[in-house]
Amino acid sequence: MNRKEYRKLLEDPKWKIKASYIRKRDNHTCCRCGKKSKRLQVHHKQYIDGLMPWEYDNSYLESLCSTCHKKEHNIKPKKSKVVKPKPKKEPKVKKRLIQVKLIPD
Repeated sequence: MNRKEYRKLLEDPKWKIKASYIRKRDNHTCCRCGKKSKRLQVHHKQYIDGLMPWEYDNSYLESLCSTCHKKEHNIKPKKSKVVKPKPKKEPKVKKRLIQVKLIPD
């Protein structure tokens, strides 16, 4: 199963109910670093062929913050882009062309 197919399974209401239960069981706290959050991710400690994500025993699941979850899967954090300040533009000055007429003597 590829990543796209797996992500689709995580949209299933059965998984959402199970994941919500696991977060609540873990008191909305990351099991690794102790961070409290309502946006924790539920991690499968082990993958078993043939099981849907929601079919795992609860002992195989734990709540992790995104940082710990990425570490668990050896995903390197994205490098933040260095934002260079934009140079200040000089205000545009409207140029006027003045025509001078010579008056004959």
